[in-house]
Amino acid sequence: ANLPGVFAGGDIVTGAATVILALGAGRRAARAIESYLKTREWPPRAEEPMPAAARLEPQTPSCPRCGVPLAEGEEETICCADRRLIWTCTSCCKVSEGFAFPFGLCPLCGGGLHMEHDTVVAGNEAVEAIRSAYEIELGGVAFYERGARDARNPEVAKLFGRLAAMEREHMTTLARRYHVEEQEAPVPYVSPARIAIYTGHDGRLESPADLQRLAVHLENRARLFFLETGRRFDPSSLEWRLYRELEAEEREHAEMLATALLNVEAMRPVLV
Repeated sequence: ANLPGVFAGGDIVTGAATVILALGAGRRAARAIESYLKTREWPPRAEEPMPAAARLEPQTPSCPRCGVPLAEGEEETICCADRRLIWTCTSCCKVSEGFAFPFGLCPLCGGGLHMEHDTVVAGNEAVEAIRSAYEIELGGVAFYERGARDARNPEVAKLFGRLAAMEREHMTTLARRYHVEEQEAPVPYVSPARIAIYTGHDGRLESPADLQRLAVHLENRARLFFLETGRRFDPSSLEWRLYRELEAEEREHAEMLATALLNVEAMRPVLV
């Protein structure tokens, strides 16, 4: 900055930009701070250029993922860019998928991640876990789609629409991840009031917030079902890990809904 000993970087200097540029600014600022603390010179001395002998020899371009050499002119190409990565949390067993590995911590509980994931479903108990998950997700689709139609608050309607799509996507993910045939079951039509009675929810359904409280109740009920069922198995078994994975998925949905509910109650925009 224009004051000796004061450093700045990122959006406050350049205006709104990308996270990558902000990281680069932070690295440059850190090097400048180190130089300033050592020499007390202002402005800090520029970093000395790297000696030619220390520079790495150019290497043959290759895919950053699989290491396969790339053809001439394909330096920016990743030959397996569409390959999904699957990682599992070592703490809560949450399974995530994506095209890039996250920072190294579980997005749900902050636990460690590893790339190993057993996708083989064998035995009646494991198949029953997937079947139960399908039934619960199907009920969730019915409830959220009905809620999206009935909600008077447009933000709540949009949220429920996203949750219905999320439930459908999870069904597709389970089918792909565990190599099981995706079910083509029809979506049931049940009123939220009847769902509340069936699931033991004793609250009233007179406002969008009441509907969201019922949704949180349903997600927590599904989470507890998977948690209690999984406890019947040995912690080293595939069935236990599978039920823990399903429980973590429902817990994530419940926490998202609880956050949105707080915003609705405080009359703030619904942000998830």
